[in-house]
This record gives sequence, structure tokens and C-alpha cells, in this order.
Amino acid sequence: MERCGCGGLVAVEGGPQHPYMESAPARWRMYGELTVRLLALGPAAAQPSHVDCFATQHTGGADSDRRQRSSIAVHLVALCARIERGIPAAQLQRLRPRVSATVLPALGKDDWPLLTPPDDYGELTVAVLWNLPDDEFGPSLADWPSCVWSAWAHQHATVRVWTDALLEAL
Repeated sequence: MERCGCGGLVAVEGGPQHPYMESAPARWRMYGELTVRLLALGPAAAQPSHVDCFATQHTGGADSDRRQRSSIAVHLVALCARIERGIPAAQLQRLRPRVSATVLPALGKDDWPLLTPPDDYGELTVAVLWNLPDDEFGPSLADWPSCVWSAWAHQHATVRVWTDALLEAL
């Protein structure tokens, strides 16, 4: 067993990993399989926030990798925009790529700061969702963004400022 960037233990296996998120190959594989499972449910089940959830539960390396700090910031802004500001999923798909280019200049910053991650990322993780039977999968997937957002409560004030800067600039 090895420890993943989310803190969970996973079987040691070879395979691809994300280029900068600290996720074990087994966890990265689970995420890919979860995405395929989600897509198989059809357009009505589309939950693009699963990207935000996975990214903000795999925060390792942010202290030394600018891309990882940016990823965490962008995905937390997307979660905040969806959960607290009611931005529809389709609009988030278009906003996500613009977060850094819009928010950093609005705040007079060149780079994202290092955010201290939560001690616990919440009860819903890619591993939990991956193991759920079909009848529990959809409802739990829908709860995942709120679960992850709650885990980051200690950073909500900061992320709200970023989210508001993004939405004001549109």
C-alpha cells in the first residue's frame, strides 16, 4: 500500500499519474474510471465539478509547484462559484480557464498563494465514489462538491474574494 496525495491508502500499481497533482497511479486510474462511469450516465448526470473535487482533494506539491497552487485556486473558485454563487455547470466550464488571467490582475498579484489544505478532505472521495453501487453513485456524486467545499471552510473567506473578483470582471 502507498499513501496518495489525498491522504488515503491505495494499492501500489504502475501506471500514469497526473503531471503535478500528487495522486498515486491507482487513484488516478480510479478518477479516470469514475469519469467514464459519469459519462455513461448521460448528459443529465453531467457533473463537471468532479474535476474540481478531485483537484482540491489532491493538493500535494503545491508548496513547490506553481501549477499545483494555480490548480487548487482555480478549482476552489469553481466550487465556490457553483455552490455559493449559483453559477450553472455549463458556465463554469467556460469560466475555469479564465480564472487566473482574470483574478490575479484584479488583485494585483502575479501568482497564487499557497493555501493550507484541510486536515481532512471529507467523507466523499474518488475512492468512495468509485466503490459505490449504481443506486448510490448519482446522489453521492451530487453531494461531492458540497462535501469538498465544506472541508475547505478555513479558506472560504479568501476563495470568496477570488470568486467575486472573477464574477465582477465578467
